[in-house]
Amino acid sequence: MKSTVEIALPPLSPHISHQIYFILKECLINVQKHAQASHVHLQGQLTSLGVHLEVKDDGVGFVAKQPVNGFGLKGISERVQMLGGELEIDSILGKGTLIQINIPL
Repeated sequence: MKSTVEIALPPLSPHISHQIYFILKECLINVQKHAQASHVHLQGQLTSLGVHLEVKDDGVGFVAKQPVNGFGLKGISERVQMLGGELEIDSILGKGTLIQINIPL
């Protein structure tokens, strides 16, 4: 699988950095285990609203509103909520998945 990474973040508090690490780790594990993707793109940047993260793959996609078995997406959601952030998941069967996360600073 090919991957591209664009990260342009300033130093963050250890608490926020730790949570972001585990959020992105789980996103990438989900791509590896489930997406059957040939490409994944990871982006992180500072905006006027805080930290914006994106993980986008060109895999098989899934029905985002359907209940999921397992703890991956649930764990991501809980960590984002703990940071006071917002999580948006857009997925289209056969077209891939885009996960967007905004964390205020």
